[in-house]
Amino acid sequence: MVNAFKLFWKDYGNFKGKSSRSQFWWMFLIQLLFFTATYAGLFALVDTDLSNLVWSAVYLLAFFAYIAAILVVIIPNISLSVRRLRDIGFPVGLVFINLLIGPGTLIFLGIMMLPSKNAEIDVLEDEDPSNDWQSF
Repeated sequence: MVNAFKLFWKDYGNFKGKSSRSQFWWMFLIQLLFFTATYAGLFALVDTDLSNLVWSAVYLLAFFAYIAAILVVIIPNISLSVRRLRDIGFPVGLVFINLLIGPGTLIFLGIMMLPSKNAEIDVLEDEDPSNDWQSF
C-alpha cells in the first residue's frame, strides 16, 4: 500500500508507462477512505451553528481544502488510469468513460478489474506475492 502511494505521486505525470492492478486499487481505496472521511467531517460541520463566525470560517476553510484536495489528485488519477488501461491493453481514450457519471464509472471500474496483459506486472516490484490475499 505504501509503495502504491509513493508510485502514485512519483509518476503523477507519467502517461506512457504501465500500472499494476494492485497499484490502481490501493490508490482507489486510500482516496475513497480519505474523501469519505473528509466529506463526513464537512457534513458534521453543517450541523453546527454556522451563524457563529468561527464555525463559518472553519467550515469554509474545510470546504476549500476538500475542493483543493480533489483538484490536486485529478491529474495523478488520470495518469494512473491511463497507465492501467495501457497495462490491460485497452485504448487510453476509455478514460473519458468516467464522464458518464454512474454507468460510465461502473463500466470503467469493471475494466480496471481485468488482469494485466503481462501477468508479472500485476504484483508491484517490492511486494511479496506470498502475502497476497489470494494465497489463502
